[in-house]
Amino acid sequence: MSKKRKAVRIALSILAAIAIWLYVDLVRQPSVPMKVKDIPVEFAGESTTLADKGLMLLSGYDTTIDLTLKGPRRQLWQIDKDDIRIVVDTSTITEVGAQSLTYQVVYPDGVSKNSISVDWASAYRVTVTVGELYSTEVPIQCEVVGTPKKGFYAEEPILDIDKVLLHGQRDDLVNISYAKLTVDISDTDKSYENAVGFTLYDYNDIAVDNSAIRPAVKLVQVKVPVMCSLASSNVVILPKDTVENLDCWMPESVDIFEDHLDIPELESGFINQYNIEGNISMIQAFYPKTKHIAFISDNTYGGVTMQALVRKEMKKFPDLDLILMDGRRHSIYTIVEELRQLPENTVILVGTWRVDMNEGYFMRNATYAMMEATPTIPAFTPSSVSLGYWAIGGVLPDYRKVGGEMAMESIRMDQHPEDTGKHLSIIGSKAVLDSRKVKEWGLHPSVLPFKVQLVNQPVSFYQQYTYQIWSACALFVILVLGLCISLFYYFRTKRLKDELLKSEKDLRVAKDRAEESNRLIV
Repeated sequence: MSKKRKAVRIALSILAAIAIWLYVDLVRQPSVPMKVKDIPVEFAGESTTLADKGLMLLSGYDTTIDLTLKGPRRQLWQIDKDDIRIVVDTSTITEVGAQSLTYQVVYPDGVSKNSISVDWASAYRVTVTVGELYSTEVPIQCEVVGTPKKGFYAEEPILDIDKVLLHGQRDDLVNISYAKLTVDISDTDKSYENAVGFTLYDYNDIAVDNSAIRPAVKLVQVKVPVMCSLASSNVVILPKDTVENLDCWMPESVDIFEDHLDIPELESGFINQYNIEGNISMIQAFYPKTKHIAFISDNTYGGVTMQALVRKEMKKFPDLDLILMDGRRHSIYTIVEELRQLPENTVILVGTWRVDMNEGYFMRNATYAMMEATPTIPAFTPSSVSLGYWAIGGVLPDYRKVGGEMAMESIRMDQHPEDTGKHLSIIGSKAVLDSRKVKEWGLHPSVLPFKVQLVNQPVSFYQQYTYQIWSACALFVILVLGLCISLFYYFRTKRLKDELLKSEKDLRVAKDRAEESNRLIV
């Protein structure tokens, strides 16, 4: 046998083997095994049907099952192991106690279920424990830790929900006080936005790790805006040596311009000026019987600075008693208690609140708690903190978007390093009132000795329903046009019909005359 003939036979043998394999695999379709491990069990109707019966799963809800599937190779190749589901129907559960339930294996769409079978399973039934369902809502606290990069600051965190619904046994739920999540913004210059998990705490502020408590959601969407800082013209001089009892340190307020401070780092930028005198004038115009000003400040450099400025400016009003609600000596809980003890004829001035004495970041949650503790005491703000939900108004810096201007200043400094002059812009102040709060407290802006800007004004009916109004108008126009077109064709058709009937009548008359003529001729 020649080598050429031998090679041909080998090639034909290989082709024949491939053909036989294809025939067996495609036509005969022999079954082959496929193992799938740790498939989580899903409980259909747990939050609906089962909850409607006042029941819940206490154990067994985290069960996983291993399977060995058997079927044609082509079918098994189409299956993504992560798409295989094991579903238990909870509608058959009617009472508390241990329950043994059957399950159903659900395959992805497009897979023939008749050709695949379960050859082996680590468990053929799922055992669960059922108990009575109780529910409660607890508030969510957001703790912001760390500090952004130099020149940046963090705004109050924004949560998509402020409460979380918990399911569980009554004895477990009764001890839960709140849920807390933590956000780390250390050394960042960008806003933080993410879905964050939370931890449950009891009334002793001890974390609770109880798998029997089932929250309705496991993650909370959190956003912490991180923005470039704007310097204030009023500062305090930090001591060279360590200050004992820092919480009692009362530095003097210093103005960058009036006191001619030489700060080499301050070359360009936008400087805020807080108008404390303007805020006191607004308070006295609305509440002439005011005797006490309760000023709230937090445990930050900005809080200490603003407090120093308030103490300095309040010397111009010797008839008013200044009550300092200092975050260096208060937590959110103790300051709420102090606010409840404020004397009559007191007005609250909200400065800053980001960090308390325990260095806990609460921000908006904290100011809401303060507001709820003082429902009968009016509040104003020189810094826009709490404006929109607590503060009636205030004389505050005329904040505006300065990012573009700051960027242009940075470019100018890079292109002209020889320019050593200071390019500082002063941001003036403006009087602002929350129209809803003004109405709620029965105040009249006309009593103020200066112009005021109203915010949160009620939206007009047209502004609120602009889309609906224009949609209705467009629909009306379309209907009118449709009616006009319908009437046009109706009357046109009627005219043609009338003309046709007339023509038919004329034809009949002519026919009758012609027939009569024929008879006369005959």
